[in-house]
Amino acid sequence: ALLPIMHKILFQSGILHQAAQSLHKEKPIFEEASFSIATSPAIIDTYLPLILRMFKEEYPLVDININLRRTQELLRMTQENTEQLLLVTETVDFESKSPLTRKLLLTEDYSAVVRCDSDLAKKRFIHLKDALKNKLIFGNNGIDLPQFFMKEVRDNPELDILLMSNNIEIVKEMILTYDALFISNNTLISNSNFTSEFKIIPLKSKNTPAKTNLFAYYNPNHLKMAVIQPFLEKFTVY
Repeated sequence: ALLPIMHKILFQSGILHQAAQSLHKEKPIFEEASFSIATSPAIIDTYLPLILRMFKEEYPLVDININLRRTQELLRMTQENTEQLLLVTETVDFESKSPLTRKLLLTEDYSAVVRCDSDLAKKRFIHLKDALKNKLIFGNNGIDLPQFFMKEVRDNPELDILLMSNNIEIVKEMILTYDALFISNNTLISNSNFTSEFKIIPLKSKNTPAKTNLFAYYNPNHLKMAVIQPFLEKFTVY
């Protein structure tokens, strides 16, 4: 009978403590606020966990609603006057004509993970066209293949895709068993604790590193811009 009352008191005391901390940081936000983000599962798998944790520590009363979309759908949404904050990966040469404000948050390189005794492990870098000749492993996180793949993929219509999975332990086992090559962004790879059994090798597209950019699209007149802006600033951690 007392537990619900105790929980309510503890919850309210937590809010009081967090509000006091906000005062100390000279960034007081006492009223409840919320905003929505539309982004791809791959971004949720890599960047957002740390960003959300850092943001919630500083702004505990702000609720963030996350809507999952595929990359191509997100790119279409950038052409609309949406009130959502869009987090979108794009190739370096992507041309935007969006009515929204566009802000570069980070640039991400891609690498290949191979077995340490593989012939590929002797290389300092791997060209994308050579990487695609091997047994391949990709993440299965609902995002389209990075756009820098597409020209090469069109020239290699019969890719040997061994596996698409988000389970890193299975990915590791398949690399070791089948001498396969796993391609992903460096953030996901660095978070996956690959041991000395594996070699991580930079991936190149033509003569430059294979990379994509992460952009934020937003309405600069958004009513919640006071909390959206500090959220975006958290990406400097990368």
